[in-house]
Amino acid sequence: MTTSSVLTAAEVAARVRRSLNWFRRNRHRLQAEGFPAPLPGFHNRLWSTAAVDRWLAGEVPAPPVETEADAITLRIKERAKVIAGERGHKIRALP
Repeated sequence: MTTSSVLTAAEVAARVRRSLNWFRRNRHRLQAEGFPAPLPGFHNRLWSTAAVDRWLAGEVPAPPVETEADAITLRIKERAKVIAGERGHKIRALP
């Protein structure tokens, strides 16, 4: 059986046992916590299989389980930032 040396976002999401949408929303936070960055030159669409496997084997704590309330809260916070920016206001950090 041949395994690819690169993974798509959908394949990475499956390896970390999350949905593709979850992975896309949380990818930058994961990277800040040590998750491998996408490979350069591929428009942030491919990851090294070996790097992802090493991260998984490193016993890094699994990301928290997302609830529907978490997703709604995230969308509200993102929309508030957009609205504030459109009106030229600065908003304090939302909890």
